[in-house]
Amino acid sequence: MGTMRGRSTASAFAEWVFEQQRPDYQSPSSSLKSNRLELGRFDHAEIDVVKKKSWFLDHSVGGGGGYRTHFVDDGVSVFFASNLIVDDSPVRCRPDLILTNDLAGHVIIIERKTTYQFRLLNDKENWDNAECQLWCYSYIDNLAFYDRVTLICERWVRRGTQLVALPSPMVWFKGTAEHERHCRRYFERYGGLLF
Repeated sequence: MGTMRGRSTASAFAEWVFEQQRPDYQSPSSSLKSNRLELGRFDHAEIDVVKKKSWFLDHSVGGGGGYRTHFVDDGVSVFFASNLIVDDSPVRCRPDLILTNDLAGHVIIIERKTTYQFRLLNDKENWDNAECQLWCYSYIDNLAFYDRVTLICERWVRRGTQLVALPSPMVWFKGTAEHERHCRRYFERYGGLLF
């Protein structure tokens, strides 16, 4: 079992992409980062309670039944994406949720982003960091045999004591030319190798 420390994680790559998008961004102290991670875990647990249904039923992605929960982030388990190498190590991944349909050969990987910002987030904002993080997840070794991979970024805003989902999640599909080219460009600039 790997750890989630160092540059060879999907999260570290996504953070680097975020910093490339916002050169004036000041990275928070390690204690503040730790605090944010704890808040994120709390928020994700609350989201699971709020939803009580699988994502594809709420939004008709994948359609029909036959999907099962393959993985829910437990804060411990780590997957490897051996075709993605950073600093001579495979990229380690920990998505929030993986749904699979073996009969349809389809996997849905969901990453949830939460914020405490009081401004309204919108689709015109740049979410390259989330796209790149999900791109890494699409290369997870255990999921390589699925024909179709759908990548979803759910965005949630905390307003007072409530978490509110933004109405339109962001969706990408593994293998689409622009998505692959876009993420690979960032990955190569990061010093990563794709095999």
